[in-house]
Amino acid sequence: MASKYIRIVRIDEPPEIEEEANEWFVKEHIPRVLAVPGILGAKRYVLVEGDGPRYMTVWEVESPESLQSELEKAGDTPWGNKLRPQFKNRTRGLYKQIYP
Repeated sequence: MASKYIRIVRIDEPPEIEEEANEWFVKEHIPRVLAVPGILGAKRYVLVEGDGPRYMTVWEVESPESLQSELEKAGDTPWGNKLRPQFKNRTRGLYKQIYP
């Protein structure tokens, strides 16, 4: 069954770390977060038209409670701690499906 909740995180990555940041997302961050109970799926996007941060990750989550402490631990790694302070224009939100 598909989740009724998604978490959307949008960021800009400085050009000088863009390649490494994308590698980190694919090789470390997304797999670690997907191992957290209640995190059901992930998709990553790059902006091709419009305004706002260049990158977006959509996390399918079981419930709002799925975004608690275990999720924070999953993101706490030396590689992530090196890159995350350099991300700009970070926005995030939890959305509940209302249709269909």
